Amino acid sequence: SFEDKILLSDIVFVKTWYKVEVPKFYAAVTNLLMSAETRGKWRGMRTTAQIKRDNNIRNEANQDSLYRPVHREEKVFQPLKVPKSLQEALPYHLKPKKDIKVDPTEGRVAVVLDHKERKIENAFKMLKALHGDKIDKQEADKKKRMKQFLKLKRSEEAAKMNKQKEARRQISRMMTQKKIAAEKKRARGGGKKAGKSADF
Repeated sequence: SFEDKILLSDIVFVKTWYKVEVPKFYAAVTNLLMSAETRGKWRGMRTTAQIKRDNNIRNEANQDSLYRPVHREEKVFQPLKVPKSLQEALPYHLKPKKDIKVDPTEGRVAVVLDHKERKIENAFKMLKALHGDKIDKQEADKKKRMKQFLKLKRSEEAAKMNKQKEARRQISRMMTQKKIAAEKKRARGGGKKAGKSADF
């Protein structure tokens, strides 16, 4: 982890690791082969942590591992300089342009209005405000009329759809009645023919 955000201009030293084969060491512990009395008294070699705990020795903190406030000086990068030969080859929209700031108030003379001119300006402001209010009112009335028109249009469309549905129902009812009547007529005609053939 890093103490601060890494910038593109930073140089980072990375400590890499190399796999080292550690020679294996084996020391047989024969305490389990001892008698019950001597086995309870047997103690193995103490670890470094146990020795330090017994002697009340505290580990000194590594100052390099502690987090400290990072004070970074802001870097000022040099502006990009494009060679003239390359500028000529670039299209117009990619060519560097000089920012020329023009102050619109520079060279202007302050105009002081007299009483009559001030009255005229106030009258124009009032007329402009009234015109704006009139336009806003017209827009509101237009929106209201549009809503009413759309509502009427929807109701007319709904009524039209209902009429079409009713007409379809009536047509299907008539078709069904005609079909039933034709089937009955056919059945009667078949019965009469059968009767005539029996008389002969």
